[in-house]
Amino acid sequence: MKPFLALLALLQAAGLHVERVSVPSVDGANLDAALVLPAGPSKAPAIVAMHGCGGPFPTRDSQWAALLVKTGHIVLLPDSFGSRGLGSQCANHQRSVTASGLRRMDAIASARFLAARPGTPAGGVALMGWSDGGSTVLA
Repeated sequence: MKPFLALLALLQAAGLHVERVSVPSVDGANLDAALVLPAGPSKAPAIVAMHGCGGPFPTRDSQWAALLVKTGHIVLLPDSFGSRGLGSQCANHQRSVTASGLRRMDAIASARFLAARPGTPAGGVALMGWSDGGSTVLA
């Protein structure tokens, strides 16, 4: 099973309210993303969570999403690589989707998507990430 689909399945199996959404990116790609919503109204900043160089890591990503929505955050987990037909980029030293390039733009597009969504609290969207996703957030 593809990592993004496994992530959706784990989120659903955990009983979380999850929606599969599409986030338009600057290069014309439509990013598959999991939108995870808290049980009640969101009372904390919305969060974009950027995966690492291996793409979505379903067990880790679903655990973090569950923790964050439990405390009132809306969480969006976009898939920068799988949405473009790419697998793990960890061993690829000639990446076309880099932390300071397209991934940075994916994070910005995802934050804008969340900010424009009804029900997202005002005041901005937080970014977090693991490994290459952390480098993306810093970029």
